[in-house]
Amino acid sequence: GLVIASVVLSGNFYFLLGAYITLAALVFRTSLPALRVITIAAYPAIFAVIFAAAGWNGDWIGSGVIVLKALTAALASVIVIVTTPYPEVFASLRPFLPKIIAEGLFLTYRSLFVLLALMDNLVKALRVR
Repeated sequence: GLVIASVVLSGNFYFLLGAYITLAALVFRTSLPALRVITIAAYPAIFAVIFAAAGWNGDWIGSGVIVLKALTAALASVIVIVTTPYPEVFASLRPFLPKIIAEGLFLTYRSLFVLLALMDNLVKALRVR
């Protein structure tokens, strides 16, 4: 949470670059599938690049700050998601969100993986036929 807060509040390119490199080094140092985690966390960069291009004023540092904010915050979030059991992640949201919204997010998360498992079984059944 503190990393994400510092990323949101900071506008320093070098601080954001250092934070991203530190988080990426943390991912590579652990037993996490590093390439997969970095790839998943890089997804918001697509939208950040579009946003930075839309507000282009000739300043590479300003555009880099926008992209690095998205990359660093996403990588910090992905690290939390892959290292923390999902019931604990959703339990931490309960003090800040109304009960119905926290439960809805939890059920949406669970139903997504149930649907993915059903789709996997369907594809396997089609291949067997």
